[in-house]
Amino acid sequence: MTTAKKLLQKLRIIPIASRDEATGIAIATAQLKLEQDRVALIRDQKLEELKMEFDLQIEELGRAITLNTKRLAGWAVTNRQAEFGEKQSITLGGHKLAFREGTGKVTYEGETKEEDVLDLLLACEDESVAERFVTIKTSLSKTAVLAAWRNSTPLRELLASTGIRVLKEEKFSFEPDRDAVPDAAPVATGKAVA
Repeated sequence: MTTAKKLLQKLRIIPIASRDEATGIAIATAQLKLEQDRVALIRDQKLEELKMEFDLQIEELGRAITLNTKRLAGWAVTNRQAEFGEKQSITLGGHKLAFREGTGKVTYEGETKEEDVLDLLLACEDESVAERFVTIKTSLSKTAVLAAWRNSTPLRELLASTGIRVLKEEKFSFEPDRDAVPDAAPVATGKAVA
């Protein structure tokens, strides 16, 4: 038998032959799913404990780094002219100390608000000013479209005429009932059941 044929046999899903077999597989799958949830919970608890242990160390190191960085910043500001001169950065013990100018932040003076600025820019005689500095964002409200599609045939027809489609996917799901799962080992036939 070729490798490809063996692989296909492993990947093949064995059809269920009867309702009894489907019931057995449902019970076994529920037990497997609940065991998976239990193992995941144990894993998450252990990871959380481990994370807390390291978080304390990281927090302590972070405080020391912040304190040292503030001390270095104070020294750099105090000695900027003597140590940096016209340069933005220096190397100290093989490590870079640098003054970097950010990209900037738009703020408004005094009582000025964004709405006031927008009104003034839109009122400029030179239309290119507004085109350059004012943005208008428009987008389709998908929430409103979905609500209209569900609740109104005339609106659904209008939306459909514009080219909008609402795609609904039907998906199969398996939802085990914790109370219905016996403590016994899985009972099912076929290779697909663990």
